[in-house]
Amino acid sequence: MTSLKTFVGLLWRSARWQLVGAVALSTLLSLTEGVSLVMVFPLIALLGGGTSDATAGPRTQMLFHTLAAAHIPRSAWLGAALVVVILSVGLLTVLNGMLSTLTIDIILPLRKRLAGQIYEAILHADWTFVMRRRSSDLTHYLTTEMARVGTLAGSLIALLSNGMVGALMLGLACYYAPLLTLLLLGCFALLIPWQRRSGKAIYNAGRETSNKMGKVFESSMERLQNLKVVKAYGAQDAELELFTRRYGELIRELVVNEWRSVAASRRFQMVSLVLLCGLILLGLNTLHLAPAAMLVFLFAFVRATPRLNAVQTKMNEILTDLPAFTRIEAFLQECAKNSEAGEGDAAAPPLTRELRLRDVQFAYAAGSPVVLDGLSLEFEAGKVTAVAGLSGAGKSTVADLVMGLLLPDSGRVEADGVAITRSNARAWRRRVGYVSQDTLLFHDSIRANLLWAKPGATDAELSAAITAASADFVYSLGQGVETVVGDRGMMLSHGQRQRIALARALLLQPSLLILDEATNSLDLDNEESILKVVKGLGVTTILISHRPSAVVVADRAFVLEKGLVKVSGKWEAVRAEVLAQE
Repeated sequence: MTSLKTFVGLLWRSARWQLVGAVALSTLLSLTEGVSLVMVFPLIALLGGGTSDATAGPRTQMLFHTLAAAHIPRSAWLGAALVVVILSVGLLTVLNGMLSTLTIDIILPLRKRLAGQIYEAILHADWTFVMRRRSSDLTHYLTTEMARVGTLAGSLIALLSNGMVGALMLGLACYYAPLLTLLLLGCFALLIPWQRRSGKAIYNAGRETSNKMGKVFESSMERLQNLKVVKAYGAQDAELELFTRRYGELIRELVVNEWRSVAASRRFQMVSLVLLCGLILLGLNTLHLAPAAMLVFLFAFVRATPRLNAVQTKMNEILTDLPAFTRIEAFLQECAKNSEAGEGDAAAPPLTRELRLRDVQFAYAAGSPVVLDGLSLEFEAGKVTAVAGLSGAGKSTVADLVMGLLLPDSGRVEADGVAITRSNARAWRRRVGYVSQDTLLFHDSIRANLLWAKPGATDAELSAAITAASADFVYSLGQGVETVVGDRGMMLSHGQRQRIALARALLLQPSLLILDEATNSLDLDNEESILKVVKGLGVTTILISHRPSAVVVADRAFVLEKGLVKVSGKWEAVRAEVLAQE
């Protein structure tokens, strides 16, 4: 119930006026249904040829007196009654169409608002928190779970509409046969404990559906993103078996849950039918109600039953899809607890003298091994500094710390003596150019991939960045800078992708440039050419690499081992260690 209240509050904030309109339309639907029901008696009397006080019931007599007072000829009464019925049916059709359109207008803004909240929460979450999450899980929240939230909103609005119409029908039944209606409602009340147990089972099944959908996303996204490796290992059959098994588990869960919902609906219909038959016998044989009153009660009950059954069905759908919103809500709370956004977006510290790590200690999680243990490093402004070491020595962790993606457990990361903290990390990163071994390219043109970093860049700036990164090969491609690189840049070689990524970083004209194993896939000539260009830029550069050909161009180098500096200095001082590690 707490999650449902939270969802209703979100729905109200997202589309309050549309909700007001939905309530108004539902009210009109109820009243129109009521008018069509009230016209039953006059139509029966008129079709039977009875327009006198002797042949009509008291309520029909009231209508006939009104028509007579309005000087409407008796010969036109049947036509007028039929016109009212036709108009009410037509109005019902129009109102239902308007309500369906309005429901879409409510659902889409809600999905947009909630999806934006999820995406923003992911973007602003602490990097270590994001690292522990599967990318397929994040996509799952933004796609399948969001679609279920949209269905949840539609079910809630449909429940409101059907509930209001059903309530009006029961109200009319109570007006004509109050005792029978109260007995009916009492019998329905006895079913509430059973409905609660059934609803709990449906809710738990909906939660299990979310889990199984997440596993399907994992099997599809992560494997398809690494399809080349899957093919290289000949693991297609194993991957197909895993995907098929998980998808089968999802389908079985969906079928079982649908069966539960349908079974609950059918049981409600059967109980309603049995109650109706019993109440008819009770009304005629025991209470001796007039046939006319029993007829209206029967007609109102028949009209109310589909609406009440729809309420039951929509309630089951709400219980099925509510776990999706509950999961999203819990995820947003986790993101909020692990947000990197500080109290304000402080200005980025300058970098004119040096960037320092002072006695930095860092571990990725409490109780996990320490990656950096009291590490101190100095990066002189305007110089190229290499950080080398074996795998696991802490090189990439240093890169993440100086970018502000990670914050040290103890110690400080400083730019010109100003600590990089949670409050200024975002502003600081806007002044950092970063190129990793795993390049990020979009399924778009080379131009679009470069402009992603600096949307307002001119053609001259693009050309200068391409030349600086030794990426002039782009001009020999079929469509030059308009060439589409494919998904994740798969239409290019790894070395070509890295050069485009380097050009994108240089386009920013950064204060700090980080090359994290960025030249490893290049041949020695291209690597030497790029590093000479980088050194000539006069930009503070951190070069993370284990290749001697990269370290040799650095003004200074640090060789790390187990999170500490083993040796440092110019190439001559670190040469033996770097060559030994290669």
